Order: sequence, then C-alpha cells, then structure tokens
Amino acid sequence: MDLRLLRLGVVGVLLAPYAAVLGQGLSTVDFVKGNYGKYASVLKLSDLPDDYSAVKLSVSASGSDPLASLWPLLGLGAHVGNQAETNAKYRLAQCYWTNGDTVVTYKLDVELLEAIAQNSTLVDGGEPKAKAPEPSLKINLVALDSIQSVAPCPDLTKKDLLKSYGNPDWQITPPMRTESQQTSTVSNVKQVALGMIMYTNDWDDYCPYPQSSKAAWYVEYPYVKNINVFKTLNPKGGMIRFNMGIAGASTTSIASPADTVLLFESEPWPDGRRVVAFCDGHVKLVNEQTWADLSKHLTPSGIARVKKPLPVSYDKEFDKLVAQRAEAKNGG
Repeated sequence: MDLRLLRLGVVGVLLAPYAAVLGQGLSTVDFVKGNYGKYASVLKLSDLPDDYSAVKLSVSASGSDPLASLWPLLGLGAHVGNQAETNAKYRLAQCYWTNGDTVVTYKLDVELLEAIAQNSTLVDGGEPKAKAPEPSLKINLVALDSIQSVAPCPDLTKKDLLKSYGNPDWQITPPMRTESQQTSTVSNVKQVALGMIMYTNDWDDYCPYPQSSKAAWYVEYPYVKNINVFKTLNPKGGMIRFNMGIAGASTTSIASPADTVLLFESEPWPDGRRVVAFCDGHVKLVNEQTWADLSKHLTPSGIARVKKPLPVSYDKEFDKLVAQRAEAKNGG
C-alpha cells in the first residue's frame, strides 16, 4: 500500500470523531483547540444534566474516541485487591453518559478510578479508609453512524453514585463495590462447600449433625482454616447458613446431590439473587423464584441420618473461635 495513502487513512481515523461535531453546530477547529461551545469539557457528577443516563456503547474504531483503545489500560491501572474489583472499575470506566440525541457524551474521569481503588479497601466494620472525592466526567465524542450497539447500565445512576461518594459513613454501596463483594461471597461459599465435602469424606460420608449453622462451621473450621470464609459480604446483611434439612444425613442416600442445597445465604442481594451451594460442591447465584422452588425441598426424602446431634455448646465454641482469631489478627 502506498505510504501516503496509509498516512491519510490514519489521519482520517483520528479526525472522524470531530467530523460529527459539525452536526452539533460547533466548529471543528474550535473543538480541536478545546473550545466546546455550550458543552463543558469537565463536569462534576452533580452538574451532569438529569436527562443523561449511563450506557455502554459498542462503536467502530473510526467513530470512537481516538484514545478509546487505551481505556482498558487506564481502567486497569489502579491497584486493587482482587480481579473482581478491577473488572468492576473497568466496566465503570467504559460507560458513556448521554441524553441520547447528541454525539457529545461524557465518561468518568480516569483519576476517579484511583480514588475508588484507595477507598475500596474497607476495615471489617465497613468504614472507608478515606472519603472519595465527587466523581467528575470528561467530554467524549462519538459519531452516531459508528454506533454498533447500545446497552443500558441501570445499576449505574447519577443519584446512587453521588450518595456513594458523598457519604462518609459508606452506607450506600457503589455498584462496582457490590459486584466485587458478591464475587467474593461466591468464593467464600465455594470454600465452605469444599470444606464440608472434605468433612463428610472423613466421617464415612455423613454430614455433620449440628443444631445451628455456627456449630457446623465449628467442626468444619479445621478443613478451611480461614474464619472469614463463613461470612457473607452482602450489604443487606444476613449470614451463610448450613441446610439443616440434611443435618446428619448420609451423602450416599441423597438421590440428587446436584439439586440438593448444602449452603445458602439467608438474605438476597440488592439484585434479588443469593448465593447457594449444592451437595455436589457447585455454587451459583439464584434468583428469588429459583430460591422459592429450592426452599420447598431443603429436606430430601428417604435419607439416612446419624442418631446423635453435635453438642449445643458448639455454637458458642464457634463464637469463641471467631474472637480468638480476631484477637490474634490484632496482635492481642
């Protein structure tokens, strides 16, 4: 290919977004120089017009921001504690804010990602390390004829983000934080389920026969060796519970382990789902209708049980274990 044609093609790709400016009554030259007419180059989230909503756009390369291909690097640049939070921040950075009838859109400032990273690690009490600043957005151009698909982001609203980052008590959890917490809880439940399976292998394929979920965690703890896996990070509270319907049951007498509940969250998440583990070890998030169906069959028919339950005192023994681990963590 002729080098001059290649150069022209590259220039065309870079200038394509600015061509759309003419349709908005703006001067391309002024826009390139940073004169955006009635549009602000940077907006505080509180100043974003109420008719703007978050959407995820799929655009062709020639119609998007020339720097769009760098967004994955920018979005993943913040140091975070786990991959789930990284993915959540990347999704947050990819959303455009638009009123639907203009090529002028806004994106969250990448500096916000650093603030989120610094504020996303909370102490056990739920308090943030520091109050994050109010999110700001930078102007971004999209050629209308380059849009391939549009997907709404209903869980990302101006109102919720303002509450999240303007609240020093961190009472309202940002969407990206909730997503991370849910993923971590799925991991916790998976570890508890695998620990329970190891327990049954050591006890002739019988489940423990506790009189409470805490008693079940007490006898299982030696298999997981991490007190924190018994916790749910659900912002609505609740706990991870052992299915008492299979307490003391022989796993070999359970006709369908893949359909029989082993563990479950006592409360649904804000999205209506809850984490459930099954007797074969697999874990998944189920909606309220699915949970309603599962909860009708928590006690399988025709199962064999051991006759003697574990001591009632194991409930309090677990509380002591939690206190001991907390004291050891704090250097007591």
